[in-house]
Amino acid sequence: MRKQTKLVAVLSAAALFAIGASMTSFAAARGWAQEDDTWVYLNSSGERVTEEWKRSGNNYYWLDENGEMAKNQIVESNDNYYYVNEDGVRLANQWVSVENTDDDTVDGKEVDVLWYYLGTTGRAYKSADPDMLKTSLINGKRYFFDENAHMVSGWTTTMDSGSKEFTYYLGDENEGWAYTGWNFLEIPEEIQGEYDVDEAWFNFSSNGKARKSTRAYISNAYYSFDDNGVMLDDWVEGTSTTTLASPKNIKLDTDDAKSFYNLETGNQGSGWVHTYQSEDEGGDEKWFYLESSKYNQVYNNNGKDARIAATTAQKYVSGNQADGTALTQIAAKVIKGKTYLFNNKGEMVTGVYYFDGKVSCSGGQALESGYYYFSKKGGSAEGRMEKGRTAIDYDGETFTYYFTQNGKACVNQVNDGAVYDQFGVRVEAKDGNANQTYQISTITGGAPLKVKANLSYDEGTIVVSSTGKIRTGSVIIDDVRYVIKDYVVETAYDRHDAEKTPLTDMYVPAVKTTN
Repeated sequence: MRKQTKLVAVLSAAALFAIGASMTSFAAARGWAQEDDTWVYLNSSGERVTEEWKRSGNNYYWLDENGEMAKNQIVESNDNYYYVNEDGVRLANQWVSVENTDDDTVDGKEVDVLWYYLGTTGRAYKSADPDMLKTSLINGKRYFFDENAHMVSGWTTTMDSGSKEFTYYLGDENEGWAYTGWNFLEIPEEIQGEYDVDEAWFNFSSNGKARKSTRAYISNAYYSFDDNGVMLDDWVEGTSTTTLASPKNIKLDTDDAKSFYNLETGNQGSGWVHTYQSEDEGGDEKWFYLESSKYNQVYNNNGKDARIAATTAQKYVSGNQADGTALTQIAAKVIKGKTYLFNNKGEMVTGVYYFDGKVSCSGGQALESGYYYFSKKGGSAEGRMEKGRTAIDYDGETFTYYFTQNGKACVNQVNDGAVYDQFGVRVEAKDGNANQTYQISTITGGAPLKVKANLSYDEGTIVVSSTGKIRTGSVIIDDVRYVIKDYVVETAYDRHDAEKTPLTDMYVPAVKTTN
């Protein structure tokens, strides 16, 4: 959109006639006189008045250095600028433009046309300080003018009265107004080398100031801008000095860095985002959770949500501890009724983990020390803490666990008719056997095995099926009959031995736990 007045107004024929009549009436020894094709103003001595304004009716006219009435030009008087039209009338309250015949630069930029705005007295708006620009609202738009009264255009940085710098984009040389809101613009040439692209999104406040080095709340979403004002569409780190804008103008409350993630659309996401880790572009993508209640910060970034100190999580694979997987400063979070686990990079983690102490849980009860499983399945189940009997596949081999309602795995106990070992894995008959014996201290790591509410064993032999069922009564394995009482082998003998001579080397005598 262009200005409504690009060329100076032309007086009507009636107005021109009136001016002529008025001036003719002054054609005497003192006052206006027409000489050849121009007008002059004579003083009391009959000499031409030069470089001075003279009034006729409601209009002002300029007498140049030769005493001739100026027309169609910018007039400089007392360090101010005016414009007179083709009839010599000083114009006011409008835009005028002149061709830049002297190749003047405006705010360091080359322009073909010089624009001026003439105020109510005809004086062009200009800056009184060569180091600052004058800003003015004209018809609801903000414009800037230099010390020569030239309207400024393009990218402009200027200082306010407090010597603070602000950046604006003022359109092309025929626009000049400060852009507001969102604009996709060419990055200033002097900083293009800092980016992989030539154009980017910028946002300007209602007064035209570019948002720079800040994180702003715009149209119900957060956005971040670097120190050049370029909108960021990637990871951004906040510090204790980063100001968060509306709806609450606060600063981050600690010296710990805070992570935020900006979507490709620039708005900082909330909820789940699936992307690479900060400063690891091209790496494996992970799930992160951005908390809207905390200005879309990444949950547990730098372990900041792990309020319970010294908690370590060690990952287990196939029922065995995995090397190099100890996590510290872990934290859990309840999201839509499901519990998820996050490491100190803010990444959601999956698999079976053992906690050596309590783990803080936002929105829920702390997770007690023990084994937990955060689903490694894909889809909507990924990462959620599982409950109940759960089968986990590792390279084609299945391991079964039983997780209670608080998510903690049953360990060294009988639950729902099955035995779960020291790692929470269900004990089963292997290698195609229908049933198999196990020594209690072996599967428990020397800890007691709880078989029911008021009964535990420090030692003994149990029999389990291939489906993990703990056997009762009597079971024959390789012609040996095992007699079971209260879940443990009481005696064993050759099934063909009528005397039922005990085969003591086939089982370990039961030893109840002493409380």
